Amino acid sequence: MAMFRLRRVAATAVALLSAALLAACGGASGGSGADIETGPLRVTGGGVGRYRERGADNSIEAYGHEASRAELEQAAAKVHEYLVARAEKDWGVACSLAAKSLRQRIKGIFELTRPHEARSCAKMLGALAPGEPPIAKTTYEATEVAASSLRIEDDTGFLFFNASSNGRKLLVARDGDAWKPAGLLPTLLH
Repeated sequence: MAMFRLRRVAATAVALLSAALLAACGGASGGSGADIETGPLRVTGGGVGRYRERGADNSIEAYGHEASRAELEQAAAKVHEYLVARAEKDWGVACSLAAKSLRQRIKGIFELTRPHEARSCAKMLGALAPGEPPIAKTTYEATEVAASSLRIEDDTGFLFFNASSNGRKLLVARDGDAWKPAGLLPTLLH
């Protein structure tokens, strides 16, 4: 019975990722070489107050405590670099900027769905990218980071920022002495 459940979970995961994997054949090795317009990095500070919505679930905004300005600036810079590398399809750079926990989750997905294929983080991240839901209409918007808050607890946190006036958050994790992206992509707040 347990083997049946494991196969069912694996089959479901394969079905969810198959489109992404097939769409990425051969396209995960490196930068696009295209000259694209990327959004700027700004660190505005000011906390999460502007993101709280009356009547909405504001539990993420209440997570942990506010980090120092230095930590906010460092995390915002890493997240911006990561988003630019992704937009440029430079999967190797994106992987080098990602937290170890994110790299391990990506590896786990591929061990479950394609256990006999050895893959680098760059190839796996590139294979996942086409299946991600777009939250940005342009490369500029996908890479714009106007960071106002970093909420942390222990070694995890959320970076809150605006991109084209939309509030977004991205999971981050402390990796060594730096805060690094621990989520594949930012999500809209509300």
